[in-house]
Amino acid sequence: MPIINVLGKALVGTALANPEAAGKTMLVVLVALFFPLLVIIAPIVLFLSAPLAPPSVTEMYAQITQEVVGATVDSLWCDANTCPTPPERDCPGCYPGPVSLDWRDVIVLDAVRREQDFSHVGVDDVKDSVMFFIEQTGTYFRRVKVGYRNVYDSEGRLVGTEPVYEMVPIPIYRVESLDGVMRILDFTQEQREWAHNMREGMK
Repeated sequence: MPIINVLGKALVGTALANPEAAGKTMLVVLVALFFPLLVIIAPIVLFLSAPLAPPSVTEMYAQITQEVVGATVDSLWCDANTCPTPPERDCPGCYPGPVSLDWRDVIVLDAVRREQDFSHVGVDDVKDSVMFFIEQTGTYFRRVKVGYRNVYDSEGRLVGTEPVYEMVPIPIYRVESLDGVMRILDFTQEQREWAHNMREGMK
C-alpha cells in the first residue's frame, strides 16, 4: 500500500511539473497493462467475427458458387419468401435467368458448421453447401420454335413452309436465405447469432 501511495504521488507530481511527459508515461503504462489482454482477446474476436478460411479456400467458395449459379442460367428461380410452394411459372417472386446467391452466405454457413476448420474442405464440399441454398422444385415447358418444315399439297407439290415448335423443359429453382438454411439444418440460436455476426462483418 505505501508503494502505491508513493507511485501515485510521484505520478501526480510529474503531471503537475510536466503534463506532456505525464501523458506519455500514462499511455505507456496503459499499453503495458492492456497489451497481454489484447493478445488473448484478439484471436477470440477474429474467430467470432469472420470466416478464417485461407485466401485459396475463399476464392474456391466464390468460384464454385458462381459455377453452380451459372448452371441455372436457363431457368426460373424463386424467392423463398414470396413464392408459393411449389412455385408456379407466373408467381410474383419468380425471376428468369440464373439464381441470385452470394458466396459469402455459403462460406459463413460452413464457418459455423465446421467451427472455422476449413482444412479439409474440397470442391465437392463447397458444391454441397451451395446446394443447401438452391433446390429444384419443378419444371415448366416453354414452346420454342426450332425451325421450319416444308408443306405439300395433296398432290405432293411444295406449297410453302411452316414453323416447327418443341416444348422445352425449363427447371424452376427455389432459393433459400441464410436464415432459412440455418433453420433447415437446426442451427442453435447461438450458431445463428454467430453466423449473422460474421455475415455483417463481410459487407
